[in-house]
Amino acid sequence: MFRIFKAMSAFHMVFENCIDEMSSSKKISDLSMNILLQIFGEMTVSALAILDNKGITKCSSPSNQIIFQVVGSCDNIYTCLKEELYCNCLSFQNNVILKGSHFLCKHLLAIIISCALGENQSKLYSEKEFNRMLSFNQINIENLP
Repeated sequence: MFRIFKAMSAFHMVFENCIDEMSSSKKISDLSMNILLQIFGEMTVSALAILDNKGITKCSSPSNQIIFQVVGSCDNIYTCLKEELYCNCLSFQNNVILKGSHFLCKHLLAIIISCALGENQSKLYSEKEFNRMLSFNQINIENLP
């Protein structure tokens, strides 16, 4: 079974169950929507808008490295690592890393929901192109927790 969070709190467990239910049914039920709104509030609406706009691309390399590129609300492109729960947006830096007031940004929430629903656009890059994307975004996968 897909597990997102290592350290479980009540919110994490409820969220994970919600994602599991979406993954099984491939849809967002009224209950799942209510749970997402209770946990994430307005961020849920922003994440779903990203999905509606088809703003997520799953980028992979021949060696099975994966990053996600997400088009944000101002058409900025953010690079995210789903398994490591990392995004290079300012909201993630400020609210998740510095303040600890959130455990996700809207870009990561959109990725998690889209993966559960099976609604990803995918693109395969050569190793060279993939590494160039990582270095352009200053992401070193090996140094992440």
